[in-house]
Amino acid sequence: MKKVFLAMLCIAVTFVACQKDEDVTTSDTLSQKDAIIEQFKNLETSSRVNSSIKITPNDISKRDAASATDIVAADCEDCDITFEYSSTTGGSSAQVTITDSSGVDVFNGTVTGGNTYTISINSCETYNVTTQMLVGTKANLLITDGNNVTSIPIKTNQLTFQNYSFDCPVDETVEECEITICLNYLQGSASAVHIGIFVDGNLPTPDTTFFNLQDGDCFTFTINENSTYEIKHIASNPSPDFAFSLQIDAPSYNLGFYMQGNFDTTGVINSRYLQCPE
Repeated sequence: MKKVFLAMLCIAVTFVACQKDEDVTTSDTLSQKDAIIEQFKNLETSSRVNSSIKITPNDISKRDAASATDIVAADCEDCDITFEYSSTTGGSSAQVTITDSSGVDVFNGTVTGGNTYTISINSCETYNVTTQMLVGTKANLLITDGNNVTSIPIKTNQLTFQNYSFDCPVDETVEECEITICLNYLQGSASAVHIGIFVDGNLPTPDTTFFNLQDGDCFTFTINENSTYEIKHIASNPSPDFAFSLQIDAPSYNLGFYMQGNFDTTGVINSRYLQCPE
């Protein structure tokens, strides 16, 4: 009987111990679950309090996007372009209306032959052109932009041509500046050297001809960036061994050219050497 009692006591103790372990495990599990639920509640509350929170790109991405916008904006130009009315019928005329993509008129009026008309455009904008003959049977509207001439037909019935884009004229301002050319004798003897600067293959005297240059003499010359240049020894010299050098002090380069004998030449000077400073 005592043995049975002890056995039952062991079973009871074991059951209580297991129940305690189970309670601890269940308690721990519930604590973790409660903690997670509490975190979600806090996050939900925070979201309700600050509903304007948004995911935004990092600073580098924003800077890149801004730079791209600046580049696009920089490519757009405002400028004036011209157009003319062309017809084989004398005394004819037409009604022309040019509107931008917002429907705003940049031109609205009657056009006739022999006149040039100017409109202000943006190179990134698109335009609709509406034409109709008033007097005559047919004609053309010739719009000149930076790259080409667009021909738009004009007839007795009203016609609308859509989504034209135009380029601004290229800046045709040509840079001019001065270079200095100095003469140095190397060998032989001579009383003087006569130099001619050929511009685009021609010698437009007297502005490009320099006579009686002695050893060490220098002179200045105005260059145009769109032209090509060649310097020649244009006068005969009694000594076939006579040699000299030309030192050209250009805005971007210092050039040296060896010359010898009669009618020697530097050859065509590459235009990249003769660029005016910005």
